[in-house]
Amino acid sequence: MQTLGRNDSLRQGDLKRFYDEAKDVRDALGLWDNVLLLSPTGEHLFNLLRPFGTKLPPLPQPEGPVTATRTRGPYVSNALRGRVDTDWLMFMNYPVIIDGEVKY
Repeated sequence: MQTLGRNDSLRQGDLKRFYDEAKDVRDALGLWDNVLLLSPTGEHLFNLLRPFGTKLPPLPQPEGPVTATRTRGPYVSNALRGRVDTDWLMFMNYPVIIDGEVKY
């Protein structure tokens, strides 16, 4: 997650390019089922299980990105019910800090 957070396309705000690159990383590593990009307030910006630009539902546990933004550190959720394609899931939120500000 640290490496994804340092990605140039993300730092430049090119979310479509970052979506494609995050998908490549997810597929190559085989460690995660999904990668989401969230705003500091928990808004879904994208979900790799859906085409880029798809309108997504609110997060079931928005305190993760809010906590990661506040603490500037990782946040790991408890197990919770998913709302897109997964029955059960855990969120691991990692803040992306650009120019001293949490952007994602």
